[in-house]
Amino acid sequence: MQQGDLLRSFKTQAVFNNHPLFSFLSTAIGRVASTDESWMRLLPAGLGATTVALFAWWAARRYGWHAAVGGAAVLATTPVFVGEVRQARGYAIVVFCALVASILLVDQVRSRTGRIVYVLAIAIAVSTHLYVLLVVLAHAGFVIARRPVDVKRLVGMGLGVGLGGLAYVGLWRSMLDASEERGHRYRPSFGEDAARELLGGGGLAMVMLLIPLGLAAWHLARQREVVLGLGLPLAAVFVVWQVQQPTDLYVRFLIAAAIPTAAGVAWAVHHRGWMFPIALVAAVLALVGQLDEYREEPPVRQAAQYVAGARALGLRPCAMGFPAIGAYTEPPVRYTKISQVPDCDVVVQVNTFGDERMEALKAAYPYDWTFLHQRIVSVVPREELERGFDNSGFSLPSRRTSASDS
Repeated sequence: MQQGDLLRSFKTQAVFNNHPLFSFLSTAIGRVASTDESWMRLLPAGLGATTVALFAWWAARRYGWHAAVGGAAVLATTPVFVGEVRQARGYAIVVFCALVASILLVDQVRSRTGRIVYVLAIAIAVSTHLYVLLVVLAHAGFVIARRPVDVKRLVGMGLGVGLGGLAYVGLWRSMLDASEERGHRYRPSFGEDAARELLGGGGLAMVMLLIPLGLAAWHLARQREVVLGLGLPLAAVFVVWQVQQPTDLYVRFLIAAAIPTAAGVAWAVHHRGWMFPIALVAAVLALVGQLDEYREEPPVRQAAQYVAGARALGLRPCAMGFPAIGAYTEPPVRYTKISQVPDCDVVVQVNTFGDERMEALKAAYPYDWTFLHQRIVSVVPREELERGFDNSGFSLPSRRTSASDS
């Protein structure tokens, strides 16, 4: 992005993390405006707010304003939705386009303009993230279950997927190589994590959301299009989780599932007015549960502080993969193998440091490891790094956990 090459987003990728279309748009924004963090977050945040507003508009037309407020409140406070639309990633594009396409499908908009917009929404979403194919699968199930089958809609889906797939023409080989290199890893808690992130963050908020969602499921289970539309993607996710077991499987890939969750709440409020306060209380509880995250320093910014501090000491900072540290300071040296760690004075990592790799690092190199929020690690003791922070332009982040704590 900092290099300003608009087409680089469609030619290089880093472990599936570049979100081709979003990277292209971010680079364009960087060219005409700035690569400052605020500008990079502007598009996701704007689309997140627009998604909530669009959902409220649709639900108000279909179910009334009580249902619209209840469903929109749940959507706006869904943890995975809130977390991702605050970040410079493409998930806001995914959920917005999924909502647009779903409205056109459910409302049976069959005009020429409506069908064109549907194809474009699918294409844009697919060119941003391949897990949008779960949304396409849901739509296909919905269409196939209805009689007569809307063949033109199925053709539109195929066309949208084909157009979106063009974004990966220059990436598919490196994506396959990355998939083979990273291998497989079973995540036993994925189902629990997905339920928590999609249902208010767990606890009482989840229990309260299950009341309207349970009512909606009980009644809508009689509709074949709903059963097939939700059953097919659920089955696909189950197969990926339990059978394929990719190393890179995260709840954020399922962010579009926040839409049927909110829609189910809106449906329940419409049919049972007493569900309205339940939906609102659940949304408030979900929001309160995330307040600490709003006040928390972003992990990547903390990692940048360590990199800047290390450089101020004349040390060599490194990182596994491609953490977005370059948005805050000069990026660290990238390493790809554990054997390369001895060439690094400071190892900084955000998000992608798996437990197995951490154990291998600690076993191979018995340094005084320092652990911070979300596995930011340093080979150099924290006290030594403090000396470099005065000249780095950053302040030291508050300590989360340390080697002695873990």
